[in-house]
Amino acid sequence: MKLSVITCLKWRGMGLVLFLFIPLVLYLFIIHPRPVLLSLGIGVFLMLSHRFPARAYMKRVASVKCLWCDRCFKPHDQRVALLVNGKQRLKIYVHPEHERPVRQFYGWLHRGRFFFQAGIFIPLFLLLVSLLVAGLNGTDVTNLTTQIFKGIIGWVVNIAAFGYIRMKPDEILKPPFPPHNFHLIGIRNILWIFRIVGIWWLTQVLLLI
Repeated sequence: MKLSVITCLKWRGMGLVLFLFIPLVLYLFIIHPRPVLLSLGIGVFLMLSHRFPARAYMKRVASVKCLWCDRCFKPHDQRVALLVNGKQRLKIYVHPEHERPVRQFYGWLHRGRFFFQAGIFIPLFLLLVSLLVAGLNGTDVTNLTTQIFKGIIGWVVNIAAFGYIRMKPDEILKPPFPPHNFHLIGIRNILWIFRIVGIWWLTQVLLLI
């Protein structure tokens, strides 16, 4: 599919806008500006509803942008078709040189799926419960709960972002998380955000010990 520069920038810009909903949700959950129940409600609504425009975007750009680097394909570019197996079978395309890291990363997530799922969803659940209790009681959310969330998530995302590097590429791509978020700005860019934010959060937690 031949794309003009403007069209490419439009698609990448839309992906960036959709991605920014994620830090917005984290801001509402971690900073939780008052009233806490309102921050919690908006954050949960955005978290649950974000998947619908993100999925539609993923289906539209799966053959337009490289999943790894987020660059739009040029007419002369070679590309490799990959099939992602999950609740939705999706054919995606990458530059030939990016097939290996995509297979490594998705394989790493799949092999460690129980660890990664528990390491993300358990602290998130505990944080949301603490926000709900604090909002209902009219009390402040304990700093301890927030720091535990940041510490665990910071640790887990760095394991995800660094651990795949020495993995053997998997033939079957079956990520344990919905793949739509990875299509917003590309896996490589997301991994750098994981590393930077994860190390920042871990540093903040360690300075408080």
